[in-house]
Amino acid sequence: NPGDVFTAEIGINTHSAKTAVAGSINFLAYANDKVEDKKVFKQGKQVGLSISGVYDDTKIRINPSARYTIRGRNTRYESNTELIRDRLRLYGNELELGLEVGRYFRGGWNFSPMFSLLKINNNEANYGDSKVMSYGVSIGKRFSERISVGTWFKILSGDTDYSRIDLRGYQISSSLLAVL
Repeated sequence: NPGDVFTAEIGINTHSAKTAVAGSINFLAYANDKVEDKKVFKQGKQVGLSISGVYDDTKIRINPSARYTIRGRNTRYESNTELIRDRLRLYGNELELGLEVGRYFRGGWNFSPMFSLLKINNNEANYGDSKVMSYGVSIGKRFSERISVGTWFKILSGDTDYSRIDLRGYQISSSLLAVL
């Protein structure tokens, strides 16, 4: 029985003809995970801060973003007695920075190089920091104000556990947007 989660978020955004900025703060609190109706785990509370912006005109689009997540300690319980076994920060605080710079072309086509950096701090189980950098491109086509498609390709490079675990790979994503 996974624990329930309570989420609260507050945000603000503003925009003009070519720019937009959005920011938010969210809070997550979790209930206990249970096995056979006995507590076994409770994930720590979490606070997230994010800000993003966009400059978008008929030729270019610039989209920077930043996100920071602060994580609390998790509680693990003895499975037969429900006594607290330990309270450790199993997931470190997390910082993600991103930038996408796009160019529009005739016929509704667009091309955007992308870069992001994700850093997760060491946890109290001492697995070391995690770092992942991604480089990529997106290609898309806007058919109208309400319909567009896109494809993203990213190459990931990074490591964790004091460089003992390699996090290299790639990611391919696609989207179809239809606004009714």
